[in-house]
Amino acid sequence: MSILGLSEIRWRGFGKERTITGETIIYSGLDGGCHSGVALAMNDETRKCMMKWKPITDRMISARFFSKYVKMSIIQIYSPTNDASYEDKESFYALLQKEIDATPKHDLLIVLGDANAKVGSDSFGWEGTIGDEGLGEMNDNGRRFASLCARNSLFIGGTFFKHRDIHKYTWTSANGKYRNQIDHVAIGIKFRKLVVDVRAQQGTDKASDHRLVRCKIRLKLARPYEKSLSKGYTICFSHSY
Repeated sequence: MSILGLSEIRWRGFGKERTITGETIIYSGLDGGCHSGVALAMNDETRKCMMKWKPITDRMISARFFSKYVKMSIIQIYSPTNDASYEDKESFYALLQKEIDATPKHDLLIVLGDANAKVGSDSFGWEGTIGDEGLGEMNDNGRRFASLCARNSLFIGGTFFKHRDIHKYTWTSANGKYRNQIDHVAIGIKFRKLVVDVRAQQGTDKASDHRLVRCKIRLKLARPYEKSLSKGYTICFSHSY
């Protein structure tokens, strides 16, 4: 993995940490106790390509990376649940739109994380934003997320690639009866050909009711003003371990 996005890490404050195996984690949380918090973990090669990062709230963090042909901006999110208040949802999506507006227009923009949003498989009226390979039916959060993506020319990757349902659902209820696709990666439509695959990953060792979601992108990362470092780029995201 080049980058791992994390939701609900429950860390306080914001900062940068280095793991004993050499990965770098940038994170953003509240000063007090909380059940939210977001982070981006990256290998050393990717860290060297990071131009800047920004802790926004306990539900949002962004980072910008240098590559050979186009710079890449990532916004990791942890959206309010579908049962959250109207005010909380409005505030979250207003801030997310503000951050998207502040992203340089020519960047490869990726919005990923736990959107708590069911966008469904019906692409009618959402052509180019939602594909025919989603799961379930759209809920209120799904409509909000899809609307934001359509407004900003993003496509929801997990709904465009044909997989068995076992590689689509990203969350399982505690009793095992319900499975939903609520974690998403949204990518700028003009970079659609760079995206190789998006799928939920089986077999990852983690203590979470959410599954790892893997997105493969063809992109040559590079340190600023130096030769490219890699030919492929794998972005994953999940809840914390």
